[in-house]
Amino acid sequence: MKTSLMTIKPFTALGTAFLFSSCTFASLDSRLELQLCVGSGSGVHFEKNISALPDGAGAIFTKILVLPSFKRGLYYRPYSDDTIWAAGNRVEAVHFYSAEELAEIAEEKCKLPEGNMGMGNFLILELPDGRYFGILPLVSPRAAAEMDVAEGQLFCRLFTWGTARAEGDYPLFAYATANDPYSVSRICWEQALSAIGHTTRLREEKDYPEPFNYLGWCSWEKFKWNINEENMTAAIKGLKNHEVPFRWFLLDDGYLDLRNKQLLSFGVDPEKFPNGLTPLTKLKDEATIKWMGIWRNFNGINRGVHKEHTMAHLQEHFVAGLPGEHHNEHWILQPNAQASEAFYSEMVGHSKGNGFDFVKVDFQSRAIGLHRGSGNSVYQIHLRNQALGKICDEMNIGLLHCIAQYNLNFFNTHYSALMRSGEDYKKEITNTAIVQQCFDNHLWMGPIVWGDLDSFYSSKDDEALFLSLARAISGGPVYPSDDPGKMNPSIFQPIIYSDGRLLRTLAPGVPLPDSIFSDSLCDESAEQIIAPLKQKVAAIASFNLREDTMVSATISPADYACAGGLIQPYEGLWSVSVDTVIYDWFAKSGRAFIKPIEKNLSALECALHLIAPVQNGWAVIGRSDKYMGAMAVESVEADSGRLTLFLERAGPLVIYAESEPTSDEYSIASLGNGFYELQIPASDEPVSVVLKR
Repeated sequence: MKTSLMTIKPFTALGTAFLFSSCTFASLDSRLELQLCVGSGSGVHFEKNISALPDGAGAIFTKILVLPSFKRGLYYRPYSDDTIWAAGNRVEAVHFYSAEELAEIAEEKCKLPEGNMGMGNFLILELPDGRYFGILPLVSPRAAAEMDVAEGQLFCRLFTWGTARAEGDYPLFAYATANDPYSVSRICWEQALSAIGHTTRLREEKDYPEPFNYLGWCSWEKFKWNINEENMTAAIKGLKNHEVPFRWFLLDDGYLDLRNKQLLSFGVDPEKFPNGLTPLTKLKDEATIKWMGIWRNFNGINRGVHKEHTMAHLQEHFVAGLPGEHHNEHWILQPNAQASEAFYSEMVGHSKGNGFDFVKVDFQSRAIGLHRGSGNSVYQIHLRNQALGKICDEMNIGLLHCIAQYNLNFFNTHYSALMRSGEDYKKEITNTAIVQQCFDNHLWMGPIVWGDLDSFYSSKDDEALFLSLARAISGGPVYPSDDPGKMNPSIFQPIIYSDGRLLRTLAPGVPLPDSIFSDSLCDESAEQIIAPLKQKVAAIASFNLREDTMVSATISPADYACAGGLIQPYEGLWSVSVDTVIYDWFAKSGRAFIKPIEKNLSALECALHLIAPVQNGWAVIGRSDKYMGAMAVESVEADSGRLTLFLERAGPLVIYAESEPTSDEYSIASLGNGFYELQIPASDEPVSVVLKR
């Protein structure tokens, strides 16, 4: 017998604002029953033969979603709405255990503000039978779907945020039922791509920008807008001469040519940078700072292009924007592909022409507000995103998206593989909530992009270790922002090789299932993140996000399977039928992994465990001086009496052996319980290692 998971009921909104409290849904008499059955697995729901004018809010229609029976769930949305310019990096998962709790979630809880429930972009449920179900609202080139919660109901509405009539068939959402939460996300995205075409692509189909394989530095948190040629030159020279091998530099906001906070050109403030930007980029060299990046604003700047701008060759591509609360008369882009390509060719070309190798493009979600009221704002933002990505690709300029998590931008990342996954780091606060936010977001973002956890301060002793481990297991960029003269070099050594190259994971770090559905900021549970490494080694980092209490972290042998959840191409979860061992990186000890282990974590404490498969009585953990040390292991051959492995860079190595091993070249220290450390001197050269027993 098929089990209905959802009922969708049409709702026609009246008026110009969606004031759900004034609507009586029970009086609706037209209904559409859509059976999303356990047996059917996955699909896409289309609305066909649409012919409608958007209402005053730019919406085509709204439907009520009735949730199935479930144990617990996550609802993703920005906790501040799109009237706030930074909503695009505030997408956060709301944890709930009942439909009633979800309906009441706007009440204050113990973490980030949760007043906004609109702009919902993903929902996942754990079902009573142990399976999982998810909904991904879709964005096609000319319409965008999103979820909302009000009046005790969950809604899905379709928008153009424009005034022109919508005609045709529109995909509303993808859905999936699967045995694990990672497959729910993956299948939703596969279904989405089959329905909307490749406005975006899977992560494996896109190039990861080369600079972000290395350690870098960003100006923002240290200097904010107070940058100039003098202090940026000093910062670059400080990085070039630092004992830590920094390889890239990012010039963030604060340099642009503005008047009244509106854009005059893509050039510089002549008082801050009287000689332009090339004095900075000329400081690049192959051995130290090889790459430089520059901050750009998706809209030129948040308040638009100044009416008296100096880019005369672009004027034909501008149209007057509507004045708003925070911006006076200004220009925005014409709603056509030529305007978008001209604008971003100028922006990216100026960056490349001044010697920059990548751009961080910020405030992408801000564009929604600037274009509302045009014929079709969704299509305009589609054109802009696609043009930006295409031009960066053609000019061989790396692209990091920021404040772009909202689906309208996310579904248009055809070329780009990297996006900020949480809020800005702030040195004045404890940043544990952002750690949870980022990894929660990796569940739905991970199939499409790698997540960027932002900069951090290596000199902030209470959280530097915590935050550096989070970045290491994320698989994304690592870059501090504190004063080069005050940084703590020891924070970086477990993350990088001597040339600054990161030991990056094979897929984005993502929460274990229990952490997905538990609120570690409020509960007495650890936030536990898993990522796959080479040689089928799984890394699990456990974080106590609480500042006021001890929590317990439990790792079970079954957790090992989850390491395969986001690997591309997908080959299934990792087998738990193999024998494994588990190694505590900080304690430098391990044991056979037969039953769950438990570790207590003090406030803001973290732990790292590495799980490795046993082959013929051997297991390889990896470089013992690196968090993701298995990423240094290129190959392993094991038989009953011999272990042969190849390290891409030589260094101390931890292995497991059922009987004591010997080496003709290296001394071996016993760590207990069958674990051994080979004292291999660290170098940049590869090395083959042979052990016998």
